[in-house]
Amino acid sequence: MKKIMVYALLVWAAVSLASAKAASAEELTAALGNIIGEVEVKRTGTGEFIPAEDGMKVSAGDMVKTGAESYVTATFLPETYIEIASDSQLEILFHEIDGNTSLLNTKVELLYGHISKAVMRNLPPEALFVITLNEYHLPEVEAYHTAEEVEDISSFMPPEGVWEEEEGLPAVLSNEHGVVEIIRVGEVQSIIARNGMKLNVGDLLQTGKDSYVTLSILPDTYVDVAANSEVKIIRNRIEGPDGRRNTRLDVLSGHVSNSVARDLPENSLFEIVLVDYIPLEAEPYEPPAEIRPSLIPPPGSNF
Repeated sequence: MKKIMVYALLVWAAVSLASAKAASAEELTAALGNIIGEVEVKRTGTGEFIPAEDGMKVSAGDMVKTGAESYVTATFLPETYIEIASDSQLEILFHEIDGNTSLLNTKVELLYGHISKAVMRNLPPEALFVITLNEYHLPEVEAYHTAEEVEDISSFMPPEGVWEEEEGLPAVLSNEHGVVEIIRVGEVQSIIARNGMKLNVGDLLQTGKDSYVTLSILPDTYVDVAANSEVKIIRNRIEGPDGRRNTRLDVLSGHVSNSVARDLPENSLFEIVLVDYIPLEAEPYEPPAEIRPSLIPPPGSNF
């Protein structure tokens, strides 16, 4: 009887261990490139920064730091990358394939400084890509809640089989706190923003001191605009019958404290640009040669 119990325990332990391994996340690496000036990396578990080189791989727990008049691109997928401006430091919190869902799950945190551009193009289906600036979150702002107008995804999709490439789509405001204003395209005077308001291409969103607002592109894709900031919608449209999106937001001043791209339609592009922080001498973006092959878009994709 004891032997049977011991055997059963061993089987249970083996099954539990196998299940734990199956559920563990598969960590991925990002690659650095387009280095200008002084760029350094601190590996997780180490105490010192070392000089970065083009093609250097970084992973969860690693930090990337830029000096004065410096610049670097961190590439997470062939067409998904962030450009780190001078005098900045960033930590990769996680970049992995979830062991339970097999979905891409990435989060990076800017400790100080600026990300001059974030490009999320052709993310795998149901992927999550988050960029956060913890320095600019307001403690009194509650957890993110999507405006009711955003929750109905059908309101953001054209009738079946009908689409227009040039037609702009609305973005929706929520979590409005403090002084938040809008200047409509073609207008000079600002108007007070309210939760549920829709913004269109060319509209300018402004926040005042100790203010904050969420701008939603899709129910789970949004940016949190910090205090004393200006964000303009440059484009926001559907570009095909498959529903793929093409969105660009320009941060004219201030900060976007949280950028979340989740479950974008396949082949979509979501781009955030801080226009004042892109150095003129920076070379056009070129993806590194080695990026995880299974995550490269298949031949014939639109991007």
